[in-house]
Amino acid sequence: MRTSTAYDFDRSISRAEEERRLEIIRTNNRRIREKRAFIAKLTTLFCVMILLMAGTVYSRLVLTETRARINSRASDLTELQSENAYLSYQLESLVSLKNAEEYAVSELGLVKLDSSRIEYVNLQSENEISANEDATTLAEELETFFNTVIDSFAG
Repeated sequence: MRTSTAYDFDRSISRAEEERRLEIIRTNNRRIREKRAFIAKLTTLFCVMILLMAGTVYSRLVLTETRARINSRASDLTELQSENAYLSYQLESLVSLKNAEEYAVSELGLVKLDSSRIEYVNLQSENEISANEDATTLAEELETFFNTVIDSFAG
């Protein structure tokens, strides 16, 4: 065996010194673990924040698209209501009193009244128009007219 006259430092370290070195190593290991845990927490928090922002942007996008569809449907509704009003006007003009009078004269053989039997009544005192809430519709007036005509032939 070979021996050396050099001093072996490992043998001279006391037990207390060795415990102190182990404690320093444990402390360093604990700090490293704490740093890693902190970094993991920050990374998780960052991911959650990114997900929340992405969710917010997506919900705003969906909301904007929904509002655009609602506005489109509202304009379609307005257009269809306008078309309905126009078609209703056309229907009313087709079933006007003039057409009913022509039907009564040509089909039913009724005659127009003499001018001597016509009496004019002035109902308007000023230049104003007022709506009558109790007014009957054109269809009701026609029904009443035709019922009167049929009753005059029957009785």
